[in-house]
Amino acid sequence: MRTSLLAENITLFYENLGSWGPVNSSNNLSTVDYGNGTYLLSFTVSASSPVQVSTHVYDLRDIFVQANTTCYEA
Repeated sequence: MRTSLLAENITLFYENLGSWGPVNSSNNLSTVDYGNGTYLLSFTVSASSPVQVSTHVYDLRDIFVQANTTCYEA
């Protein structure tokens, strides 16, 4: 993932069958940086729906933010 103006590192994880794994290029990970601190992250996984997703973000000040959500098949 490229370094943007505000986020130093964004890492996505998803849960499948009770195990957490990282989202990476094999999941067709796509990132759009809008340049104002907001991002669009999309990816594809083969898992039963719904899927638990966790996003871990470090910004350039070394502040850590974690957000969790449930995703449903689109």
